[in-house]
Amino acid sequence: MEKEKVLEIEIKKINNEYSVFYPTKLNIKELEKAGYTVTEFDVLDEVKKPVINFYFNNKNDFTILLNNTSLNVPFIIENIYIEELKKIVDEYNKKYGIHKIWRYFIKKL
Repeated sequence: MEKEKVLEIEIKKINNEYSVFYPTKLNIKELEKAGYTVTEFDVLDEVKKPVINFYFNNKNDFTILLNNTSLNVPFIIENIYIEELKKIVDEYNKKYGIHKIWRYFIKKL
């Protein structure tokens, strides 16, 4: 059954070593089901916020906050990790993507 993507990114090559990627779509409600949070310490309190973490190595680890302010925020990544990044995004969409039920029923008819 086909699924609607919950995470989309755009990648632009900067040079032979680096590219920039940024989230163009975040379905916050569905991605929060992954259960990842980060604790931010404020002056008066600590706040837990939902995030997506990408781990490649210490230099190329990313944390994307699951809120609308994260849309179109660029992250620099080494080109050698681009394919791995694409695989991770695909896995998020396979695992947390929203089933397109209406298309499923139309195909059944």
